[in-house]
Amino acid sequence: MTCHRRVIRPAGPACALAALLLVSLPAAHAVDSESSPVSADIHSSNLRKVPELTLPGSDSEIVTLTNLRDLGLCLMQIKQQAKNIYLEVTRKVLPASAKPEIEEPKQMSVEGIADSSVYLPSRPEWLVFYVGTLEPIIHLFREDLKNINSGESKLLVPAGTKEHFHQLLTEYETGVTQLNQHLTVIQEDIVKDHNNSPIAREAVLLYQVADNLEAVRKKAFLLIRDAKTDSGLEEVPGPGKTK
Repeated sequence: MTCHRRVIRPAGPACALAALLLVSLPAAHAVDSESSPVSADIHSSNLRKVPELTLPGSDSEIVTLTNLRDLGLCLMQIKQQAKNIYLEVTRKVLPASAKPEIEEPKQMSVEGIADSSVYLPSRPEWLVFYVGTLEPIIHLFREDLKNINSGESKLLVPAGTKEHFHQLLTEYETGVTQLNQHLTVIQEDIVKDHNNSPIAREAVLLYQVADNLEAVRKKAFLLIRDAKTDSGLEEVPGPGKTK
């Protein structure tokens, strides 16, 4: 599929950066339909108009608290969409005594997920929408990691923190791979019958991975915040490289 070049500007707070420690991005990342977890069938319908996604970056390669805050906005979006997918596939017929309030799950857990027959049939158009929202963000995460490993992008952190950041970046790469895997399974299950329970489980796992990445982000945030400002800078090697 050929994507038309256009910049998406999301309403509300934008995710200014899409990688854990990446502070400068190339001009634009095209959505790769071959490696994308969204199938050609879905791309040809609702997602045909989803173009390249460009996120505003910084002229500096120095990792800042602002960069890491913006990554948190991206992870927050992923967690919210995972909840939306879960809520969609766990809809039930309401009794006459039902309350009007919409209840979000108190915790995202695979425990308590019933057989698909308990739930209303999932609505594929809504699942396509949620997957289509997640796919460009996760795609950018993967592309940014590729750039770090290739040396196209550099990460400069306060001296004395490089080894800590290298470990966090390795954990981050593992998490991004897992995000993509769970999103792929959800996409593949959209067209299947009785898909409620399998998709609900994958949505929970997707949420949990994003939550783990948020913990990684917080550790990186504290490393930057608490580092000595006069200690100089050093480059963090990519997760696929030796320290």
